[in-house]
Amino acid sequence: MDIRLINMDDRFDRLARFRHLNPGHDDINRVSAVAGSDINRLELMENHLLDPGLIYTDGAIGCALSHIVQWNYAIQTGKAVTILEDDAVLAPNFTEETDRLIRSLGDDWDIVFWAYNLDSHLSMDLPPALGMCTVTFEQRERSKPEDFFTGAVDSHLWPVRGLCGSAAYSIAPRGAARLMQFCLPLRPMQLYYYGLGRTLPNTGIDSMMCALLPQMKSYAAFPPLAVPEHDVANSSIQPVLQTNSTDRGIDYGTEDIRSIFISALSSNDFQSNTDNFLIHFVLTSGETDRPFGFIHYMAIRSAWNLHPDRRIILWCTQKGKGAYWEAIKPFVEIAIIPIPEKIFGNVVRHPAHQADVIRLAVLRAFGGLYLDLDTICVRDMSTLIENRVIMAREMESTESGPSQGKLGNAVIMAPLGSKFIDIWWETYKAFDGNVWNYHSVIVPAFLATQVPDLISILEPEAFFVPTWDREGLENLFRKDIVFPHAYCHHLWESQSWSYLADIDENSVFLSETTYNKACRPHLAIGELNRLQDLHKDYGVFSRVSTDCTEIKSDRKTIFQRIYKNSAWGNGGISLIRDQVLTQTAFQSI
Repeated sequence: MDIRLINMDDRFDRLARFRHLNPGHDDINRVSAVAGSDINRLELMENHLLDPGLIYTDGAIGCALSHIVQWNYAIQTGKAVTILEDDAVLAPNFTEETDRLIRSLGDDWDIVFWAYNLDSHLSMDLPPALGMCTVTFEQRERSKPEDFFTGAVDSHLWPVRGLCGSAAYSIAPRGAARLMQFCLPLRPMQLYYYGLGRTLPNTGIDSMMCALLPQMKSYAAFPPLAVPEHDVANSSIQPVLQTNSTDRGIDYGTEDIRSIFISALSSNDFQSNTDNFLIHFVLTSGETDRPFGFIHYMAIRSAWNLHPDRRIILWCTQKGKGAYWEAIKPFVEIAIIPIPEKIFGNVVRHPAHQADVIRLAVLRAFGGLYLDLDTICVRDMSTLIENRVIMAREMESTESGPSQGKLGNAVIMAPLGSKFIDIWWETYKAFDGNVWNYHSVIVPAFLATQVPDLISILEPEAFFVPTWDREGLENLFRKDIVFPHAYCHHLWESQSWSYLADIDENSVFLSETTYNKACRPHLAIGELNRLQDLHKDYGVFSRVSTDCTEIKSDRKTIFQRIYKNSAWGNGGISLIRDQVLTQTAFQSI
């Protein structure tokens, strides 16, 4: 059987480690992985490959597409393939034993897992008299992956209902077709895990694969014939939640957060009147795979320039680096704070949810104006200050207008001691990280209907127009349009990175666009010279060269052509012949 190792082109270190841990396996073909840095989320959404709101990191999307490409290969060739990730550690007799076990199944199978995450569960069907069995592994007793196999392994196949991980498996064309039909578009969803007896959010392609196992002819080898290193700390797929310079994470619901915040600041001189209205930004560890760049600098610079008498604080769980990080220091006070591991005993895993908790905690402690780091101020927002919270509705889309059930939390104004913020904070006692934007966007909209006297709701034009869809982003980054009712613009970084990646203090003077013109008032000659000097000292913000851009365009064009409107249809049968993505075509990208 064709054995294919998925490995990113620039991760020679992982390929070298794989070869070191798996000597003697010369029958494995390496195939290029899809790099998360090449992902254009908006294009994937427009081609019905990705739904808005998906909480995958860019790396997780790249991983998903890497597996999907190999499924498509199985469909087009009509042959089963074995797929390996480059953190897999194989048994010495992996090839011989997997061939023997596959032959024992005949032709009536869809997928066989040779590996699974040993820090999770494995749910298998035993003989009918015994029913389902769920296995967990004692973490303190099992060997390290590199020491797991001391000799040949004699394994057996069991029907499987649930597991986690996609480090090593074989898939038949029928199974590949079923998975592709189910997994596309990649979308936010709650997935039921057999053995755990509960639902969890979709956080990666292995989550979606697991959800379909009970409906397929699925098997798992026990004992396993491969194990993953499963190193979350060095993963480009999972967000790293604990990489920060604080000593520990804390429960923001039970600690004296205001005292902790004050101790992180250079000055504890706070006054509650509006003349000392604070402006807050938040940066959490792992919140984005991208560097601290020009747009983040511009968010702070524009806020400072339009509110010169306001104290601006950047609350972050670790320090940034690079020229633009150094550039913000004259305008903002940087406070390093503990990561919110929990809120009222509820675990807060995702960096975006951690940022949600921090912004509310900050507003509860000090009041003021909170702004996301992917915003740009275009008017003085002090004129909006009231004795109640101010938020704005989001847009469903450019054409469909405001959403009645969602208030955007990228911009929040709140007086110190706001009862609305206190009520919102209390709802986190029932926080559920499995629901993506419930507590951050939907809850405040609901609370506004219950206590309308505590909040003023603005129309989207104040903060959130242009919106996140193709037309909105074109209006922001390609066209020159005046939005007279805007106080700031939200840049929708996760959807607009293909536009943002090439923008810097030089490019904003080269073309007439809404965003470029919003930047210019904040970039006087003296500031441009200062940025130029910082680039010399700290290195230019990572930008894409012309050659690389052409490569990326080719890749995106190929993906758009091949995956247009989920063109695989019924298991790939509807693919046009000249659109088949062969291994050769993929390697040429």
